[in-house]
Amino acid sequence: SDTPDSATDVFGYHCAYYSISPHTWGLQDDGDFTAGTMCCGCGGGQACSDTPDSATDVFGYHCAYYSISPHTWGLQDDGDFTAGTMCCGCGGGQACSDTPDSA
Repeated sequence: SDTPDSATDVFGYHCAYYSISPHTWGLQDDGDFTAGTMCCGCGGGQACSDTPDSATDVFGYHCAYYSISPHTWGLQDDGDFTAGTMCCGCGGGQACSDTPDSA
């Protein structure tokens, strides 16, 4: 489930925004909202797992790379690897749930 409506970034966006615009995470955080730890689209959230561990992009990178370099997702996909659907850091992965507001 998404972060409660009470937690938004400085522009009023919720975690769903970062699933379609992961390149902006961290730039709009505020006191009650930290996209990198709360939102699946930014590599945060709860119980998000990348799929599958053996697949790599054209340069041999696994999903972990995209958690620290989300601006590159989709640029290095190949036949067995699609970052946008496989990696939590790109809004993909399996069974991801955005972290509830803890503020």
